[in-house]
Amino acid sequence: MEHQQHHHGTITKLTITTTMVGLLLLLCLIDTTEAAQGLAVFHLKNTPSACYGNQNEGDMIAGVSDKLWNNGRACGRRYRVRCVGPANLVRNACKTTTAAIIVTVVDYCKACTGDLNLSRGAFSRIANPDAGKVRVAYDPI
Repeated sequence: MEHQQHHHGTITKLTITTTMVGLLLLLCLIDTTEAAQGLAVFHLKNTPSACYGNQNEGDMIAGVSDKLWNNGRACGRRYRVRCVGPANLVRNACKTTTAAIIVTVVDYCKACTGDLNLSRGAFSRIANPDAGKVRVAYDPI
């Protein structure tokens, strides 16, 4: 009888240990980083750019302010950007607050009124262009 209890205790300890290891692995997989928050505006002209001159880099692009420029090291960096709310009185500024876009930094925006100066095409995927400026969450990828 004593042998069966010992065996049952070993199985219980093994189950608890396996469960704890599984939970720890799951916690390691959860991304606890929080996206930066700032403002996004849009521009109408995609070229020339500070990073690539007259080369067309497509429409999912952005210029960045001093905050992100880092003396040109921002060129080519990609950001996941999501609209999180209005930055002015325009109703329905965000088209969605759940979907994100991926943009590539191609330009420096010294006089920007936002952290990210998105192409009009990129801006219009997440926000109403009539808003002109929106609050966004963004993180490098």
